[in-house]
Amino acid sequence: VIGDQLNEVPRVGAESEAYFHVAQTNLGMMLLPGIRGIVTRGFRRFRPVIGVEVPLNYQREFVPFGLPVTMYIGGELNWSFWRFQILPSLNVGLSGIIPVWEMDEEDPEFVLSHFGGSANVAVSYLVNRDIRIQIDAGAVFYASVFINSKTYFGPYGGIAAKIKL
Repeated sequence: VIGDQLNEVPRVGAESEAYFHVAQTNLGMMLLPGIRGIVTRGFRRFRPVIGVEVPLNYQREFVPFGLPVTMYIGGELNWSFWRFQILPSLNVGLSGIIPVWEMDEEDPEFVLSHFGGSANVAVSYLVNRDIRIQIDAGAVFYASVFINSKTYFGPYGGIAAKIKL
């Protein structure tokens, strides 16, 4: 009805997005593409979040046997004000190395390297029914897990930002 407040209606029950974070960390600039899923069906103010990130600019000499990956889980709050939306989120996760190249061992396994999390605040504007502009800023920190000299990678963390259309 004309004059009623506009509500977002989940079409599938979940939203998914591919994104590209740029993070300034103690290791320098990191490029972190990822995929994020947000459960929307049955959730209005608080929504569960799961995601996976793979750093693009890791150096193979430091990770000679595989591909680093970060998996996280968390939640976000959904505050809507007309066409504006504020989405604070908090995630915890694990990072590790997925074996891709040959190692000394016969059966390579996933190697846990870090644990930590991130906190972000996104502000978005709904331009029309299908277009939303969003700016996201926050912080990320992952502490290293020391298993042995072969699997020690230093901690990393810093400020992260993304812009998406």
